[in-house]
Amino acid sequence: MNSAVLERVKETPDQPKFIKLPEVVSICCMSKTSIYAAIRQGRFPKPVKLGNRCAVWVKSEIHGWVESCIASSRERTETGD
Repeated sequence: MNSAVLERVKETPDQPKFIKLPEVVSICCMSKTSIYAAIRQGRFPKPVKLGNRCAVWVKSEIHGWVESCIASSRERTETGD
């Protein structure tokens, strides 16, 4: 599946959308190195392998990770940590 096909797929609750690393980097404001380190540590969603040299992420999982970071940050702020 090429990137043009991936971009045309619209995300719906029953049909997730795949995104490539540059979009993940943009959404998360993290470097590639930091993303892969967080994956190894179990703190970031794992990519879906579509081939030997093609990895994509599920967009809703990335947005869920962002939301959990926000919630965690808010909890720490409210408790004074």
